[in-house]
Amino acid sequence: MVKELSRGWTPERAEELQLQDFVERAAQNASQVPGKRPCDEPMKHYLYFPKKSNAEEAGERLRSQGFSVEVSKNAVKENWLVLASKAPPKTGEEMDELRNGMEGLAVQFSGDYDGWEARVESLGSESVAKGQRAN
Repeated sequence: MVKELSRGWTPERAEELQLQDFVERAAQNASQVPGKRPCDEPMKHYLYFPKKSNAEEAGERLRSQGFSVEVSKNAVKENWLVLASKAPPKTGEEMDELRNGMEGLAVQFSGDYDGWEARVESLGSESVAKGQRAN
């Protein structure tokens, strides 16, 4: 905990620091394992919209930015899920820009950005890293 506090951790900055750690680990793993780049695996983003038309329009915007997009009803059938996938950014700054862009897109179409998910190598085995929208 002392280490986290010394690098400026606060509850408000927890997600930002987690994203920086993720990007740094992915870059480090990519440089250490020839032929295998975990940062090339798609990062998934979850956006939810109450109206199908808004979900479809947000999905089209993401497709125009190079994302692979699926639009479907969410698990509880109340909202529309836009699942957008693309290789993760290479720096913490790019990740911040991406997250801000996703949040802005969700707000523009009366939706909610619920965070991201990506596979990373951790201690010699694969795991899943997740980031959620800051409240």
